Amino acid sequence: EQAIIQTARQIADEQRQAEVVLTALSQTKPVPVQCSLLRVLGGIANRQALDRLQTAAEEKEPALQDTAVRALANWPNTQAAGALMKIIQNTTSDTHRTLAFRGYIRLLSLPEERPVEDTLNLYAQALAQAHQTSEKQLVLSGLANVNHPQALQMAGTCLADEAVHQESALALLKIAQVLKAANPKEVQAALEKLLAATKDPKLAQPAREILIEVIEPVSIFDGQTFTGWEGNQELFHIAEGAIVAGSLDKDTARNEFLCTQKEYADFELYLQVRLLGDPAHANAGIQFRSRRVPNNNEVSGYQADMGQQFWGCLYDEARRNAVLAPADQAEVNKVLRPNDWNDYVIRALGSRIQLWINGQMTIDYTESDEKMEQTGIIGLQIHAGPPSQVWYRNINIKEIPKAK
Repeated sequence: EQAIIQTARQIADEQRQAEVVLTALSQTKPVPVQCSLLRVLGGIANRQALDRLQTAAEEKEPALQDTAVRALANWPNTQAAGALMKIIQNTTSDTHRTLAFRGYIRLLSLPEERPVEDTLNLYAQALAQAHQTSEKQLVLSGLANVNHPQALQMAGTCLADEAVHQESALALLKIAQVLKAANPKEVQAALEKLLAATKDPKLAQPAREILIEVIEPVSIFDGQTFTGWEGNQELFHIAEGAIVAGSLDKDTARNEFLCTQKEYADFELYLQVRLLGDPAHANAGIQFRSRRVPNNNEVSGYQADMGQQFWGCLYDEARRNAVLAPADQAEVNKVLRPNDWNDYVIRALGSRIQLWINGQMTIDYTESDEKMEQTGIIGLQIHAGPPSQVWYRNINIKEIPKAK
């Protein structure tokens, strides 16, 4: 059979490559010989061979039908996609349906100069015909390699199906990773749908990490008013588009905080900070997942610390009263700009908290105490002590949805 296939392929006119085999097939009666010739046609794989195998796939003789189906399932290009879909739709044989389905998805993965819209349409047809879990898994495994927003949507349609929930989510995540730069809005919508549908932290975590990259930050300080904030506005004021607290002329009597009226759970907070005063004494910080202490000026909760030997540390203010995660000050000092503006980033996702100063991560901390709150206000602190002043500006946040 292989010798005949190789000889036929050497005929320059592709349309004539199968002629001899087709003639022999029309004149041959024994079923085993016909099956052999059908396999040869599958190896020649031109248009005329395809047409004949499509006819053979509908033969009443089981051996001929089986040989034709197997030849079509191994076709080297997508010309056989229509024939395979017809088998999927009409066959009563579970074996032939499985062969056709696997062959169909394999064909779609082959490199061909085909518009992506055509590929998506072919996958949509397969998904519409996929009734068994194994069939849906096949479609999703192939769809994961189609980097197009419509593929994101198609993969997401299977999230509610518990049998293929994981495969659907993994396909969606793979496509989202590729499309996040070019199609951030579509990726955000798809990942938010995933988070609303999944209970699996192994699927939720990568989804949220991609979301951090695609969600547009929202300003929570307009640079002109204290809208959305509450606190001691005699101590806190606005200057040059920044929130300013403290004085370089007199001591600060006690810790003071300007806090958001809204609470935040999982987020990435971006802001710029500037701390002025004696470096040995000046101190401030950014509270998050915090609470105001009743009948007190204090705020209780996590603090991204600033000043002295605490730049980039994670402190637990008015609660455990301890540094939860110290930052390597020698490394921080390599990037810190004293008495100037510094970029501070706080990321809080579930029990994990990460801090960055001027692009350098200072701590990566995982909370082990499940009693610690994972939601709360954000607060800007000026610490009690000798004359010092702290400035906060360009305060933006990305809120990250939680999993189901």
